[in-house]
Amino acid sequence: MRRAMGYFWKIGLVFMVVGGLLSVTAIGAGAGRRNPATFVDMEETTYEDIRGLVIEVGIGRAEVRQGDGFSVSGKRADYQEIEQEVKDGILYIKEKDEEDRRLWSMFGFWLGDGSWNGADLLITIPEDAVLDELEVSAGVGRVYLEEVTVDGEAKIRAGAGQAELVDFSGNGKLSLDCGVGEISCQGRFNGEADLECGVGSIRMELDGREEDYGYKVEGGIGSVQVGSQGYGGIGSMERRVRGKAENQLDIQCGVGEVVVTFASDAS
Repeated sequence: MRRAMGYFWKIGLVFMVVGGLLSVTAIGAGAGRRNPATFVDMEETTYEDIRGLVIEVGIGRAEVRQGDGFSVSGKRADYQEIEQEVKDGILYIKEKDEEDRRLWSMFGFWLGDGSWNGADLLITIPEDAVLDELEVSAGVGRVYLEEVTVDGEAKIRAGAGQAELVDFSGNGKLSLDCGVGEISCQGRFNGEADLECGVGSIRMELDGREEDYGYKVEGGIGSVQVGSQGYGGIGSMERRVRGKAENQLDIQCGVGEVVVTFASDAS
């Protein structure tokens, strides 16, 4: 009973936050359109001896692809700073805005007025790069990652934004945390993965077979699909399948949707 009440409190809190944002959108929308951003080209910055990436995007876009080496380039709005710093081999990249302009720009983007008021970043990594650590946070923006390999820990968060991983290769620990946004992850993963979804959606396509993965499902009134098995309904639920499997998925779903498919079973 306590577990069920906990889920409903979380669900209620999410709806309160979303309702509050939408209630002030009408105020912010006009300001967003009256203050279009001017974009500035960023000088490409290159790095060496990088073992991890931490990327924080507020309202902008970031794309991570393979290239000749580690580099950061793109465009930023004139009122923004793109902080770049290396600590202990970890490259930190953060989209930083003036607070008032960020608020109005965010609402302008949400209303689809044709403007994009955030940064547009391109981050490259070497073809043979294997990261120890990957951490990505998308506020209301979008992050796209292609052919990224992590042997360690990867954390992907999407508040009201979108995060997409294509041809991802992971070994160790993976966390997908979605509020009201969307996360999709396609590729290979071995180890332990935590999938936590509030009101949004998480879609994961794994290269392996369903029988190679065990999982635990906890949720409220949302929908969870793992391979051939579906779970969902009113109230709390908890299921555990193949608890001794080498690879494990821990899935928590509020009122959103989590779908896990296995490419080997579909072929």
